Amino acid sequence: PAYLLIMKSDLGLKEAPGAADNPLIVLKAPRVAAYLKQHGINADWVTGFYHHDDIPWCALEVSDCLVRAGIVPPANPLSAGAYRDWGIDARGPKLGAIAVKHRAGGNHVGLVAGVNANATMVLVIAGNANDQVKYEWYPTTEFDAYRAPAGVTLDPAPVVSFDRNTGRVTTPKES
Repeated sequence: PAYLLIMKSDLGLKEAPGAADNPLIVLKAPRVAAYLKQHGINADWVTGFYHHDDIPWCALEVSDCLVRAGIVPPANPLSAGAYRDWGIDARGPKLGAIAVKHRAGGNHVGLVAGVNANATMVLVIAGNANDQVKYEWYPTTEFDAYRAPAGVTLDPAPVVSFDRNTGRVTTPKES
């Protein structure tokens, strides 16, 4: 899906060190708020709330990718948990599914990029993953929801391998 390609284009986007802010992250909030407003959802609070890149931004990253693909995100675009009931059930880790999990300190959300050979691990690309947009492997069962935008049909997640050193994701055909 287009929103997955958009997030892949954000790979490596990082928080600024110290008290500084990366404007490419911070400026996602007004873009998302404006898009929601165009669709009748008052989200003026989003820009006022999200003003530093050290505020958790995994949901903001997903919301921004959806907006840039022309899809309306949840009314609370900063909440990873808001994606748990948003859209439709993807029925498992499909390519581009929005994966939602609970973790210490709150929820986390990202997009499914692939699975391992026996589908026990899912490769997720997400914002605010160690302060950047990056790929991470997780046990498939760690996610309590896999969602898709209404009206979007997702393909099965491909079997992939991921080289942490190069950041390269490959399918068995490409290896």
